[in-house]
Amino acid sequence: MAAFFSTTQDRLPSTGNVGDVYHATDTRITYVCIGNGGLVPIDQVLAGVAGGQVGPPGATGPQGSTGQQGMQGLMGLTGLTGATGPAGSQGPAGANGTGFNFRTAFDNTASYAVNDVVT
Repeated sequence: MAAFFSTTQDRLPSTGNVGDVYHATDTRITYVCIGNGGLVPIDQVLAGVAGGQVGPPGATGPQGSTGQQGMQGLMGLTGLTGATGPAGSQGPAGANGTGFNFRTAFDNTASYAVNDVVT
């Protein structure tokens, strides 16, 4: 298991256990022990400076198992109005309306009702 050590620069070991981290309190430089046992400043490791040349890519690993079903998404926007549909069939004829009630010549003494027609 990797360990963390805090010491001064002059007391750093020349080699260590892979993964161990050393911090020089006087210079404030942090080192990590890499694969060959050597100590490398961590800023060089993070910048990709430390270590040997990059090797060829490894083989592709097996496909992982299917993940869990995700949460339902938000409701989408209202869609556009669709095209007008075809005209429907003609409906049945309506009931006959009230017709005119033809009366004789106009008489200003007579009473007339709605739909009365006089000449």
